[in-house]
Amino acid sequence: MIAPTLILFFFFGPPPVHRADLPIPAPVATLAVPVNAAVIFDAGTSNAAGFRIVIQDSGDAASVDGAGRGTGRVQADLTARFFAELAAAMPLSKIATHPCADAQSIAPFFVWWRGERSPDLRCADASGAAIAGDARAIARVLYVAEYRTKPMYSHGTAGAGGEVTGAGTAAPEPQSTAASSGGYPPR
Repeated sequence: MIAPTLILFFFFGPPPVHRADLPIPAPVATLAVPVNAAVIFDAGTSNAAGFRIVIQDSGDAASVDGAGRGTGRVQADLTARFFAELAAAMPLSKIATHPCADAQSIAPFFVWWRGERSPDLRCADASGAAIAGDARAIARVLYVAEYRTKPMYSHGTAGAGGEVTGAGTAAPEPQSTAASSGGYPPR
């Protein structure tokens, strides 16, 4: 009974994957949120884990992403600008957005502050774009990022010896005898 199944698999490939079978983004862990702190949230995609940052107006911040949890301090000028933009845009739920092409290629991105949640800031108006820009700058300062959750494959042509190289380029020659001696330097 197994042989016919293997033959069918060999000729026709694996059974089709239905939309309900596709992986969904893993939830991003939560963090404690002190009073008057803002939360920056990148929901992630099916290919990348998102992140969450909790930042206080003092610049103290906690974060969680695909690499784990962390804490840090954000520069005073960036923190002050971020909170000033949040205050000017209140209520955050009223930030105007518009349809855009980027919405399909990047993860949903939100900010919460004082009981208000922004709409998805990927395609926001000028005030929302300024908040999103500062939020992304805060993420860079804290070394917080989306982390790939699926392998990435590279396609190219096989070079000499079977190495995969860029399309149409030859494999580079070894520069030392260490490579030909199993990775050890000559004696």
